[in-house]
Amino acid sequence: MPRICIVVVILGAFSTVWTTSSWAGNAYTDAASRAARWLETTQNADGSWGTDDSVKLLYTSEAVAAFRALNRRSKAYFSGIAWLENHAPANNDYAARRLVDLSGHGDNVDADLAALSAARATASQETGGWGLTGSYNSSPIDTAITLLTGSLLPPGNVSGGTTYLKSVQLSSAGWPVDDDVASDGLVTDPFTTALVVQALALWLPTDSSLASPMSNGATWLQNNVTTASPPYVQAAATMALHDADVSQYGFSDNLVSIQQATTDNDGSLNEDVLATAMAAHAWADVMGLTISTDSILVDIPDDALRAAINHQLGRNAMDSIDRGEMARLTTLSAENDGIADLTGLQYAVNLVNADLRNNSITSIDVVASLAQTTFELSGNPLDGDVNGDGHIDAADMLLVQRYLLGLGTMTSAQLAVSDIAPAGGDGVVDVGDLVVLQQLVLSVH
Repeated sequence: MPRICIVVVILGAFSTVWTTSSWAGNAYTDAASRAARWLETTQNADGSWGTDDSVKLLYTSEAVAAFRALNRRSKAYFSGIAWLENHAPANNDYAARRLVDLSGHGDNVDADLAALSAARATASQETGGWGLTGSYNSSPIDTAITLLTGSLLPPGNVSGGTTYLKSVQLSSAGWPVDDDVASDGLVTDPFTTALVVQALALWLPTDSSLASPMSNGATWLQNNVTTASPPYVQAAATMALHDADVSQYGFSDNLVSIQQATTDNDGSLNEDVLATAMAAHAWADVMGLTISTDSILVDIPDDALRAAINHQLGRNAMDSIDRGEMARLTTLSAENDGIADLTGLQYAVNLVNADLRNNSITSIDVVASLAQTTFELSGNPLDGDVNGDGHIDAADMLLVQRYLLGLGTMTSAQLAVSDIAPAGGDGVVDVGDLVVLQQLVLSVH
């Protein structure tokens, strides 16, 4: 099979923000969501994508990267990760993409990283670059895709790789797939050029000498990639021009048109896993998703709460959850689940209703910022919920006031949930507790 089919852009987490076009709102969001849904429906039972074993790692890696870029870590994403974890890469390209996907998931990728470093040291007759495997000469496409692993690479490997790429740039300002043929036979390859531009853009902040070759390569892409180019080339060019901070939107708009023109309008681009995944990734870049705070993992120390949220999101109980995924949570049904700590739920900024009845929750301070959320909390030993109705309100304040004035009594359970100042209680219910209770009432709608 042609080499072009076994190397695909892996950059996602290293992009820079640009101003989106008028398409970039609902059109890109909808297109990316539809592409992701199509990828979910075409995943193999073992977690991979594709039918040909020789390209399964390629397709799976690209689909996983698209899900990650879109902050859509669904069951399909985690199943893809599990498949990658259990399938060793056959070459440097696959090792690089596997390294990026698994490190983004939090896996230990030391073995892949060591293999890539060793391959550069022994593989090529030229200095600095990478070949497909340890027995191949350096090539621009293999070197670029390895450099896109980012800060995981040792500094010496990076400088050697970027020096090699500068040295093999053609007079056209682009790059060929390989550089080991006669100079008059070298042909600028748009896909390779897009990968190299991405790699140079990634390392530009640490090496200003990359600015000119990167800019010239980006100009070549603008002048030579068209809406008639293969969709995966248009997607790669979109990401490259985005990373080079070039305001070019024709390709990303045209990818939407290709999706809409596909038979059955099923969300794919021509029923092609590779093109669909790359287009989704490109739209994520253009929308700025790949560099947003949405990808930051949320600390949820209560396993029961984590399981309840993941269940609501349709995922495995102990899957990690990032801020983007928390923002998609609009309802939470977790009655009688044994939840004691709500830490992490404060990132559910679009949560409308949370049924948390009959748990072991003692404080809702951490979610006080969720002004739009209705919490159902009856049956919890909630600090401040003196009357036990699941709400902290003026009725609770009245009970404490009457107790302090000697006009009423409270049970031992009521005294326990009234003793809230200082944090953790001091064994005495007094005016300090009433002041804190008043603050809680004001913070809970």
